[in-house]
Amino acid sequence: MHLVHVFLDTSHAPVPDDFSAFVMSCARADEGIEHVTVHADERPVVLGLFVAARSPDDARRAARAVAERAAGRHPGLAGASAVSCRMPLTASGPGRTAAGGLLMPPPDQASQER
Repeated sequence: MHLVHVFLDTSHAPVPDDFSAFVMSCARADEGIEHVTVHADERPVVLGLFVAARSPDDARRAARAVAERAAGRHPGLAGASAVSCRMPLTASGPGRTAAGGLLMPPPDQASQER
């Protein structure tokens, strides 16, 4: 699973509240889009797409294609365009997940420290 940020120039129109669902509806099954978040208060607007893909390049291509398709199909966003597409840096290695999170043992339930 890859997290891809697509930056959309929507300077001429506000992003609708239901845009994440709309983006999901524009994705094809073979593109591997699992989840979409929209950060509409950012300029440019940031779409966070979680993509099941074999490689980071495949994930970026799919995310950008879906974002551009959604922007092109939404009547309120005519003229919006993807200005950038990238993946956030994550740390990996022993004790970390692929997404950069720490692997931690659960707390000792017998301990007073929780």
